[in-house]
Amino acid sequence: MSRLLSHADRILRADVIASPTRDGIALPVLVVIGVACGLLHGAVMGAFGGVTGGRLLQVFYSALKVPLLLGATFAISLPSFFVINTLFGLRDDFPRVLRALAATQAALTLILLSLSPVTAFWYASSSNYPGAI
Repeated sequence: MSRLLSHADRILRADVIASPTRDGIALPVLVVIGVACGLLHGAVMGAFGGVTGGRLLQVFYSALKVPLLLGATFAISLPSFFVINTLFGLRDDFPRVLRALAATQAALTLILLSLSPVTAFWYASSSNYPGAI
């Protein structure tokens, strides 16, 4: 648990751009953190109205939507970003840039996860769905 919190601290402080061999966080670890935090925040977002009955399936679907949306937009934009980097002569730096982009996505989902208690509190204290959106 302390290692996970240490990784989260380093991601939020933007201390992950170094190469993985020099105390940087490896790309797969960044992806796992991003997906896990996205799943957790999505589950909280889908919990409006409770989790009893058929609502549990909504929590599951909402949990899948956040990492799927972030991953799909990342995958769609990455080829054109690679081409632009190649045209500007920065192709050799692309692994480092890819790790920086993954760290940005991980930081985004960490921030979303940190806002999940506020979302859960709002859902618990109000039954106004348009206001919750």
